[in-house]
Amino acid sequence: SLTDALNITLGGRLSQDEKDFSLTTTGTEIGFGQLTPDPETGIIGPFSASDDESWSDFTPKVSLEYTSSDELFLYATYAKGFKSGGYNGLATDSGAATTPFDQEEVDSYEVGLKADFFENLMRLNVAAYYMDYVDLQVFLAAPGGIGFVVENAGEATIQGLELELFVSPLDGLDFSATYSYIDSNIDEFEGRPELVGNNLSRTPENSASLSAQYIAPLGDQLSLLMRADYSYQDKIFLDIGNSSISAADSYELVNVRLALQSEGVWEVALWGRNITDEEYRVHALDSTFGGNASAATIIGDPSMWGVTASYFF
Repeated sequence: SLTDALNITLGGRLSQDEKDFSLTTTGTEIGFGQLTPDPETGIIGPFSASDDESWSDFTPKVSLEYTSSDELFLYATYAKGFKSGGYNGLATDSGAATTPFDQEEVDSYEVGLKADFFENLMRLNVAAYYMDYVDLQVFLAAPGGIGFVVENAGEATIQGLELELFVSPLDGLDFSATYSYIDSNIDEFEGRPELVGNNLSRTPENSASLSAQYIAPLGDQLSLLMRADYSYQDKIFLDIGNSSISAADSYELVNVRLALQSEGVWEVALWGRNITDEEYRVHALDSTFGGNASAATIIGDPSMWGVTASYFF
C-alpha cells in the first residue's frame, strides 16, 4: 500500500516449456504443392518425423489501484503474456513437420473504473484496453493451399472498450446491459503481405447484451423467477484471411426462462433459447475448390424449448 487509498501490486512468472514431437502418417507426403517421392524407391508414400524444442519467457505484471470511497474504484494494469511455440501435427511433409512455429508474446495494458450509485442500486464498470502481439500464432491454409498449419504473424494489435451497467430499482428486479467495441489488426506478416491490415478472427467490432430478471415471492419458501436475455454480435471473420465465404454475419439472439423455485431445495423451469429462430454461423471453413466457392459450416442451435427439473441435495 502506498497510501490508504492507493495500492500497487507487482508480480512475475518465469515459464519454461519443453516439447517432444513425433508424427507418423499413412498418407502421401506433399512438399509445398509438389509430390515428394521416396528417395530409394521413387514411390510416393507416408513419412515419419520427430523433433524437440524448448521455449521460455519471463512475464511481469504491474497493477495500480485507487479507491477514493466505497463507491469508486480505479485501476491501471500492465501485464505480459506468453504462449509457447509448437509443431504442426497437420504438416504435409517431414520438413514442415520438424519446423516449429515460434512462441507468442503480448504486452497488455488496461485502465478502468467500477462505480456504485444510489446506495448500490446501480453499478457501472468501464474498461479500455490495448494489446500488442509479437509472433501471434494464427491458423491458416498452408503455402500452396494444401492443408492447414499454425504460423506466426509478425505483429498484431487489439484495442477496445467494454461497458457494463447493472441496475436494481426494486427488490427482486434486476436489469443489466453490456457493450463491447473491438478494433483488431494484423500489422506485419512476413511472407504473407496479403494478410496485413486484416482483422483477427472472431473479433466482432460491436457486441451488446440486455437482460431483465424479476423474482416474485409466492410464500415463505416459493418464488417465481422470470428472465429474458437479448444479445447482439457484429459480423466476424472466422479465418485470418478474412474470407467473405466463411464469415459469420451479424445476428441477434433472445432467450427466456420461467422457473418455480423452492429456495435451496428444488426448481422446475420452462426455458426457450433463440426463440426468434435466428440462423447464424458458429464456425465455417473456406472449402473452395476450383471454381466452386463454398464453406464447410456449423450452424448455431435453432429455436429450442424445454423443461428442466432440479433437486438440490
